[in-house]
Amino acid sequence: MKMEQHILLTPNQLQTVANVVACRMAVNVKEVLTFDEACIYTGLSKSAMYKQTMTGNVPHYKPNGKRLYFNREELTNWLQQNRCATDAEIADRAQGYTSKQATKKKGGRR
Repeated sequence: MKMEQHILLTPNQLQTVANVVACRMAVNVKEVLTFDEACIYTGLSKSAMYKQTMTGNVPHYKPNGKRLYFNREELTNWLQQNRCATDAEIADRAQGYTSKQATKKKGGRR
């Protein structure tokens, strides 16, 4: 027999949960993100995100010279840079390379 568990939340706790859910949902639809929203979107801590902005690694905007803003699409592209090939892709490249080398050796100079 399956036992159901119920968690009782106070109104304040329920409001906190609702705020967190709303914030996370907003991050996925907004085009321009605040610093805190960018941290949530990327999964980086605030200190890691700040370091990325200060070193110029992540694209960002400072319209008034103080607050940081981020374009969600640019963040997505930044997160997806330097893709690592799968084992199957590496094997395909190796196969192609070795077959080219074999063809060069067969048709060499006379």
